[in-house]
Amino acid sequence: MNNKIDMAAEIANAAGNSADAAASAVAVHASSMATKVYDHWSRVQRDWRRVRDRIDLAVTNILHPLQRKKYAGFGRDSYHHIIQALHQDGHLSTHTASGLLQMNERIL
Repeated sequence: MNNKIDMAAEIANAAGNSADAAASAVAVHASSMATKVYDHWSRVQRDWRRVRDRIDLAVTNILHPLQRKKYAGFGRDSYHHIIQALHQDGHLSTHTASGLLQMNERIL
């Protein structure tokens, strides 16, 4: 009877050790994935800041003061209207405007 109890205890210990090992492996994997996602998102945010800076620079470089003034009225929570206006005013090609609008929609 003691042998059966000892064997049951060994099985329980082995199962516990296996569960602990599995939980540890999942935690390490989850941590690794979280780090990768965070790093990717950080790069996306950094790139988007650079793009926004370039859009604002394009507005700043508009020579005609009245045309440049209209851009001051656009909010900066989304660059959709600014990108469209830059395209309509001939400051962005259709291809560039399309790409920027897609990026704006995906990020914001």
